[in-house]
This record gives sequence, C-alpha cells and structure tokens, in this order.
Amino acid sequence: MTKTNIQNGPSAYRIIISVILVLTLCGCGEPPRYVPKHHIFTDDNTDTTTPQIATAPEEPTDSIDNKWNDMAHLLSGQPIDTTNQYYSLSRTKGWIQFQHKSDVLWNQHKRNADKAKAWQEKNVSVLTRQCTQLLYPFSGADWPYANTFFPDVKEYFLLALEPVGSVPFGKGADTDKTAADTFGTALYNSVHDILGFSFFITKNMRTDLSKHKTDGTTPLMLMFLARTGKKVHSVTIGRLRADGSIDTQSHQKPNIARYELGDDNNRQVVNYISCDLSNYKFGKDSILNTYLQKAIRPGCASYFKAASYLMHSPNFTLIKRLVLNKSNFILEDDSGIPYRDLIGNGFTCLLYGNYTRPIDMFKTRYQKDLQNAYQEQKSTPLNFRIGYGVKYNLITAVKE
Repeated sequence: MTKTNIQNGPSAYRIIISVILVLTLCGCGEPPRYVPKHHIFTDDNTDTTTPQIATAPEEPTDSIDNKWNDMAHLLSGQPIDTTNQYYSLSRTKGWIQFQHKSDVLWNQHKRNADKAKAWQEKNVSVLTRQCTQLLYPFSGADWPYANTFFPDVKEYFLLALEPVGSVPFGKGADTDKTAADTFGTALYNSVHDILGFSFFITKNMRTDLSKHKTDGTTPLMLMFLARTGKKVHSVTIGRLRADGSIDTQSHQKPNIARYELGDDNNRQVVNYISCDLSNYKFGKDSILNTYLQKAIRPGCASYFKAASYLMHSPNFTLIKRLVLNKSNFILEDDSGIPYRDLIGNGFTCLLYGNYTRPIDMFKTRYQKDLQNAYQEQKSTPLNFRIGYGVKYNLITAVKE
C-alpha cells in the first residue's frame, strides 16, 4: 500500500498543479480563439504568414444565416475572421492573390460608382424612393449598379441569359486541393468587365462562367452582395413555379436564385432569373410570364444599361411591352427602349450626359429624334462611366 502511494503521489500532484495552471490561464488572459471545426482544407499551399484578421463580427441579433454570409464574404475577397467556416481556404496563396487583385478592381469600380451615386441622389432619388420593385432585363449579374441607382427597392427582378449555376465550395469542393486557386482566378475574370467597364460583355461572361466552378452567376452575386455591405439572410436555388415558389428538388437545370437580404425588420429580396427574353422563347414561357405578370405590380421601376439595343429589334417586343405597361419610372441609356417608344407611351423624358452615334457594333441603332432632343435640352456631361462608348448618357422617363 505504501509502495502504491509512493508511485501515484507525484503523478496526482502534477495533475493538480496542471489543472490549477489551466484554470489560472483561462481566467486571466484572453479566451482561447475559436477554431472552426470544418475547415475546407489545409495543405502545403496554405499561407503561413500572419493572417490579416478582420474585426470579429457582432453577435447576430436576428435570423441571419451565417453559412451564406460566410460564403459571400469569402467570395468578396475581403478579410474574413477565423470563425468563418471558409477561413482556411482564404489563406491559400492563390486566394490571397485573388484578394489583392479584387481589392484593386473593386476600388476602381467604387470610384466610378460613388460618382454615379452622387448623381443618383441629386437627380433621381426622389423618384427611386417611391418604387418598391425594380425590373432589370438583360442585367447579367449586375447587382452593383442596380444597388447604386435603386438602393431602397424592396424587391428586385434581374432577368438575363446567364445561367444560375451552383453554390461554390459545396458538396465535394472541400476535397479539391486546387479549389481556391482555380476558383479565385475564374471569379476575378468573371467580374472584371462589370467592375472595370460598368457592364458585362456577354461573350466574355459566357466563356468565364463555363470555366472551373463559376458555372453561373451565383458566386458573382454573392461576391457583389457582400462587397456592397449586404447581409445574406438566405439563398434559394431551383426551378421557378408560376406561383413564385421555387422547386428546390427539381432535376432540371435551375433557373432562379432568390436572395433574401437584411434582417427581419428591413428585408430586401433579389430574384435572379435565367431566361431568354426574345419573343420566340419568352412568349412560350408560360410559367415565367404568369409569374412576372402577378409578381410585378403596376408602378414599378425599370432599368436598362448596355442592353445591346435589343428592344430596338422586333424580336423583343413582348418584354418591351411588359416594361412599358408595368413601369411608372424608367432609367436607361440609349441602348434600352427607343426614345420614340417612351414618348409614344406617355412618358416624359429628361436627358443627361452626351448622346453620340452608337459604337460601330450597333451603328444601325442611331436615333435621330434622340439626338434632336439632346440638342434641345442642352444637357451637361456625366462624370462617370455608364454603358458603351467614351461619352455616356442616361434617360429618365416618368409616366404622366
């Protein structure tokens, strides 16, 4: 018995001392940093330098889904906290390079967008605040300018050819050792045009979205939402039903992503719908037509930018009719609805910037009546990029 006590005594003593030390350290210093349980991956490509840590987020006071915010902030290229479930992925060398490049690109965009925002507040904010819905055909994933010109809208409808795609870094992505590097490059290439030129180049976007994991607009939208300071409450992806609900179990290619933003007291909804708005396709899409006719209320706002002059063509009269019938306010450049159609449907137009002949690709879309109207109104130049060309124009149309 004595032998047993001699053997166990020092060991028990060491245990007691260790417990005291642990309790002392935990009680006096900063609490141990939380390490997320589900890192995407950590390999030899992980950056080992001191990470740039963002300020820890406040405890949520509403039902914000942190999964979507975590992903959106990763994709935005902004510093993320260690509590973000994608933190380790953000520390790969490839992703850090993406962060640096996206910062430069976003700051370039922001300088232009700040000027556009100042113009919006001075010239159209009184009108946009009256609008609860925005219809934006041929939008691509252009959330940044929809938000710049229509920041207070409660519900957005972005309609474009580009596919919805899938959620990045979902099932299976955590086993892809090169996910961060390849995805960061593809994402940067995908958003370069809209942030650099103020519009998407359709051919480039189609190519970029077919590479790697950027198979649609979902990661672009998440990136833009986080960069514009939005909290992503939820994202629902699937097939649109005529009643506006979304079939998330469909085996068909998804055609809608619905983003709910903000907290429970200040909610915004963004509907991105992948669709063909030509008469042949749009006219036969009874589900989309039924949904839009019911969901979009009379008196909405509509917006067009770098719209390829599609509504100057007889192949897009159905979407043009929907816009003219539903809208009380339209903001566009000259590539949207022809000036003669706005005047002929009871809209009063104010002209901003400079109207010149369209670029060579669209030289047949020159509007002589719009040129005359610009000469009569003697508008002043815009100090920001918007749409095509080197001289920019905007038209505000208000239904009488």
